[in-house]
Amino acid sequence: MKLPIHDSLMRAVFANGKRAGEMLRLLAGNRLSRDIDLKNLIPVPGRFVDPELHQHETDLLFMNSDSEESSLLYVLVEHQSTPLEAMAVRLMRYGGRIYANIGAEGRRRHEVPPIHTVVLYHGTRPWEKGLSLAELHPPVPHDRQSPLSFNVQYVLINLRRIADEFIRRESAKMEAAVTMALLALKHAGSEDFAIMLGAHRDILSRLYHEHAQEELLQTFISYFMAAA
Repeated sequence: MKLPIHDSLMRAVFANGKRAGEMLRLLAGNRLSRDIDLKNLIPVPGRFVDPELHQHETDLLFMNSDSEESSLLYVLVEHQSTPLEAMAVRLMRYGGRIYANIGAEGRRRHEVPPIHTVVLYHGTRPWEKGLSLAELHPPVPHDRQSPLSFNVQYVLINLRRIADEFIRRESAKMEAAVTMALLALKHAGSEDFAIMLGAHRDILSRLYHEHAQEELLQTFISYFMAAA
């Protein structure tokens, strides 16, 4: 399935800070910094993915509502089926673009916000390694390791490894759009997609009643037709 259909669903659902926070609290809340207030995420406009990689990735950027001690949360949605072990190198490039976009080079000490990065992956192959730049470096004896070495690390959410039952169990705490988007993204292109939809008719009913007059519902319908 081509990116535009993934991209349209992800942006329609998760460009909303409240929904993005619900998704992240469910799937990565215990792995993210306590500095991030997932209940108060404010979307930051702009895209940082390389043009040639748009077919593989969608990106979203948020900041905390507390502007005095703000931090940035960068969410990259990885659509390709093959894991990229050197993702940390790519994220380093994207991080540079984010800092350039907010004018970080001209800021003073304590004014440059940290960037916390989450990669949401829904490919079919396992992704176990390369969660930091340090993992990609050649092995160094312990007595020669330096605390000054440059590093980038990120939180990986492997959607295919998360049980439908877990997402379903927590659905009452989230908008129906969040639950349905996660299930649809997880099962997109699989033979059991229609079965999955049938098993969650009550979530679909909630989705309809919550967004009956909105473009978001049409986005879901288009996604279902393409993903089945």
